[in-house]
Amino acid sequence: MMKEQKTIPQEQQSYPPLRSLADAVRYFIQSMDIDMLYTLLDDKITYQDFHRNEFLLKLERVMEDFKSNGDTFLNAVEGRCGDCYKEKTGYLFIGNNSKRYMNLLFELDKGEITDLFECSNFKTQFKFRHLTKRVYIDPTFRSFNLF
Repeated sequence: MMKEQKTIPQEQQSYPPLRSLADAVRYFIQSMDIDMLYTLLDDKITYQDFHRNEFLLKLERVMEDFKSNGDTFLNAVEGRCGDCYKEKTGYLFIGNNSKRYMNLLFELDKGEITDLFECSNFKTQFKFRHLTKRVYIDPTFRSFNLF
């Protein structure tokens, strides 16, 4: 009798090693997969002072902006706040074709995400001259120049 061999669906085979919730959230933001983010983020806390569902609707609008400008993936560059929250780290997300960008700080407590929010003074170790337009999760969020 032949044993049935189980295979992992193709879509799951492409996931990189995701060692923490923060890794998974970063990855699914990069992939612009709002459904997975809905599954991962806690509905009992707020993100950038919005309930999870409202935050994800706003993030989905941003992802649609990236997609409508030709992006299929967001590159992530690690950075940190250069002013108010110097201990907070996060990512600069850059569209792979449009070079539009956004940033998010990841507030963590014991490895758990307790908040995600935009930063007006986000810094990375790199200087980017090719970035085009910053997109915002909260359009009322006003920012200073990133670089």
